[in-house]
Amino acid sequence: MSESASSPSQRPKRRRWLSFSIRGLFLLVLLAAIGMGWIASIRTQHQREKAIAKQIEALDGAVQWNAVSSGGRFSDPFGSDPFAPEPTQYERWRAWLLGDDVDSRISRVVFETHCPAELLVELQKLEALTDLTIVNGSLSDPASEAIRQLTNLTDLSLIDTEISAKQMETIASLPLVDHLYITHGSVSEENLKRLAAFPSLESLSICASEISAEGLAGLRAAKNLLTLKLEADYQKSSSTAELSGLASLTQLEDLRIGEFPVTDHDLEVISTMRSLRILKITPKSSLVKVTSTGITQLFSLGMLNDLDFPAAPFDDEILRSVVKIKALKQLDCDGSRITDAGLKHLEGHPNLRYVTIPGCQVTANAIRSLAKNGSISELGLGDGVGLNFYGLSLVYSGGQTVVRSGGDSNDEEDDVAPLGSSDDPFGADEGGSDPFGPGVGGVF
Repeated sequence: MSESASSPSQRPKRRRWLSFSIRGLFLLVLLAAIGMGWIASIRTQHQREKAIAKQIEALDGAVQWNAVSSGGRFSDPFGSDPFAPEPTQYERWRAWLLGDDVDSRISRVVFETHCPAELLVELQKLEALTDLTIVNGSLSDPASEAIRQLTNLTDLSLIDTEISAKQMETIASLPLVDHLYITHGSVSEENLKRLAAFPSLESLSICASEISAEGLAGLRAAKNLLTLKLEADYQKSSSTAELSGLASLTQLEDLRIGEFPVTDHDLEVISTMRSLRILKITPKSSLVKVTSTGITQLFSLGMLNDLDFPAAPFDDEILRSVVKIKALKQLDCDGSRITDAGLKHLEGHPNLRYVTIPGCQVTANAIRSLAKNGSISELGLGDGVGLNFYGLSLVYSGGQTVVRSGGDSNDEEDDVAPLGSSDDPFGADEGGSDPFGPGVGGVF
């Protein structure tokens, strides 16, 4: 036998790393299939949401795609967040493979004129939908049932939408809705009583021409409700809210009252809401019928941080009582009756930082004393005049407005002058002329 003949034991060795077993090949195919399926599912979901968006926009509605908007008033002219961080290498690779917008999902839907039940059912396919707004028209029973199935909703707005008490009860089973905004046709005594059934409701905004005491009192069962905003119907010449119904809402921490009449009796009711931290009462002056006695009742709210009552006529004696609210940090009121004596009382407040008293009758000497001895960092005087205190210094800019507190002292636009120095804009010069002192305007 020839020596060149190869025996079975002398065959050249195969490269094992190039060979595949049946099991290995199956695993490779499986991984490829999973990857392709993942890509297909992402693209399919995006196409599905685009199709739903077209149906909504065909009904004059609008959708919002995460941070980038499409359709109607929610369009983002910039197309992206200019302050967003640079994408990672993985995100760049993913965008190259799948497309730039394939990950975008609809997070908000607005129906402007008509919301058919069959389209509301389709919204269940929107993975990231958390915000739904329905404007005008009325809801049918199938539509309310379809809304009940949108279990990821956290924000719901029913604007000028007729809805029955039964339908409101159906919607109230939504588990995650923490903010609800209802207006006009959605606001009835029976509907308000059913709002307490929302298990996660924390913030409620109501806009109506009439709000009954019984309707407000029905909210007492909403144990998680912390914020209540009452807005007047600006389409009506007058609106009324029976604020006596607030007496039982002792869980509230934030109460905001718009263009409704307010009396001393209403303030007495509000003074019993001892958990309040924010109180904003902002009707125009003609709707505010309160006295000093009524205003001082609010100072029993020991946890109050922010009191905004711009039409309330505070005077020097009322400011003396403000010191009782040790937690108060911000105050906004009508200052037309406030003089230097009232400003002096504020020097004793330990936490008050921001005060707005337009129309006040105070002199520069009183302001200088407050800057030196008080805790206030910003003082608003109305008519474009605002003062920001740097400890014992004032930052002065241009004649009326003092720039922000805590700013950069090296800012070329800021002119920092220690109080009492020759450059103090509130101090007298050698000729005795204080630009804001008696004899030159005299008061603010």
